[in-house]
Amino acid sequence: MSEAATNELALAEADVKAAKAHGSLWTTTVDALKKAKEAATAFDSAAVIKNARIASEQAKLSIEQTKYPSTK
Repeated sequence: MSEAATNELALAEADVKAAKAHGSLWTTTVDALKKAKEAATAFDSAAVIKNARIASEQAKLSIEQTKYPSTK
């Protein structure tokens, strides 16, 4: 696996951990991280990068979402 893929996966794991700590983790984010980890076991760097970036982006968006007022 490439160094870039390893770095993206580590970043995604940290972002997902942060979203979980905020109580804002989306199920689609968990799915993307799972796909990235599965791709890592298959040494598919392109798929790792793609799915890790999705997981990171969604984790960051879920944290941002908590800053908006509730609609309840």
